[in-house]
Amino acid sequence: MIYDDELTKRDWYMYRRGEMREYLRHHDIRNGEIRHALYQWVDTGHSVHDNPWGIWDETRSKPCDYLKAMSIAYNK
Repeated sequence: MIYDDELTKRDWYMYRRGEMREYLRHHDIRNGEIRHALYQWVDTGHSVHDNPWGIWDETRSKPCDYLKAMSIAYNK
């Protein structure tokens, strides 16, 4: 079992980058501005599955992923 304190900042960075690549592959996002915003979010140490606005997906009882929350936040 791996504990959080055993992982370095680099380990977390590489994990989040892999998570982002998988997310982009699954969602087929081609818009350069959106991809750039997601890269910036992940490069600052966040997960693609979190968002800074605290927007929740009520159907899943989880936070919206970054891009879904961004579309909700800026379309209001």
